[in-house]
Amino acid sequence: MDAPILLPQSVASRRWGYLHPDGSWALPPRFASASPFSEGVALVGNGAFLGYVRPDGSEALPFRFLHAYDFGKGRARVETETGMGAVRPDGSFALEPRFEWVDHDEWKGRDVFKTDGKDGRHALYDFDGNEILPPRDEDFFPLDFGLLAVEKDGRWGIAAEDGRFVVPPEFGNIDGFDERGWSCAHREADEGPTVFFDREGRTVFAPDADYVEPFHDDVAVARRGDKWGAIDREGRTVLPFRFGCVDSFSEGLFAVFTGECDESGFFSDGDRLFVRPDGSPAFPDRFDATSPFEDGIAWCEAKGGRWGPFLREGRFLVPPVYDDDGWEVGPFLSGWKNGDELMNWFDRSGRIVVPAAPATHAESAEGAKEPAP
Repeated sequence: MDAPILLPQSVASRRWGYLHPDGSWALPPRFASASPFSEGVALVGNGAFLGYVRPDGSEALPFRFLHAYDFGKGRARVETETGMGAVRPDGSFALEPRFEWVDHDEWKGRDVFKTDGKDGRHALYDFDGNEILPPRDEDFFPLDFGLLAVEKDGRWGIAAEDGRFVVPPEFGNIDGFDERGWSCAHREADEGPTVFFDREGRTVFAPDADYVEPFHDDVAVARRGDKWGAIDREGRTVLPFRFGCVDSFSEGLFAVFTGECDESGFFSDGDRLFVRPDGSPAFPDRFDATSPFEDGIAWCEAKGGRWGPFLREGRFLVPPVYDDDGWEVGPFLSGWKNGDELMNWFDRSGRIVVPAAPATHAESAEGAKEPAP
């Protein structure tokens, strides 16, 4: 049986509860914070600590965490007074909370935790807390093919598990391998020139550009001089180099900035819009900010400073009246209104789902449907 869809919703009193998709309350607003359900539980707060609840509102894990994250594959990263670790659904620790920071990653086809110790050392553990790579002074993060991006003396390279560098630590940064097995490295952290390596550390591409971002769908955003465009894996121009910035490439369209961008990254006198590969506008709409398209929707900031979900077909799904985009749960999306005081949920037809009378528990428990966004 599929788990019920429950939507986190806040009210003007800054209390959180959960809605049914018909707009009625499943759990009345009584939490200080809330997030979507994941693996049968949801992360909520009581004001001082965080814990996890079940769909019926019962406590799944006690309110004891200073910071915490949603469950994924049976583990959740959490922080207590003693440090960060990882907890199981039964409340036991897969990774004892004693670290400065814990990241969830994958390595050699399995889920792992990369830790930053309070002693400044870094290590790798499996999902049961077993040590995979012992603590080391050099910072690192896992890559595909069993390799690691490793920092040595402030510079980054690519190394095997035994510490042997296949790409020497000569770069300002290293990106992970893309869908073709190419890793991207820049001589400085945010500057070119750019070099692409394969898993053996061989140079496979050194493009004729001052700076190139990693490839996505065989297209890479790039800069030549002070103008931005895009290239393919042969170095051929895909998008003309005539824009102040190119923010992203998604679902066949580029999000670009038409104005100027100085060396400090300051944008002026221009708009953001979506263009086709030939540089022509895909839609007449101009925006203050854009996100990439995903499943036909890109959250965009309309001229005037309000956000909304913009459809690949060229219109807003609902009016742009939000402070920012929110979560996505099943077929429903959400937008933030009034800071953290209120959210709206809507489906992909644009139907709004929020309670009509959220001021008190007694009123909100009755539920209601579809006020204006």
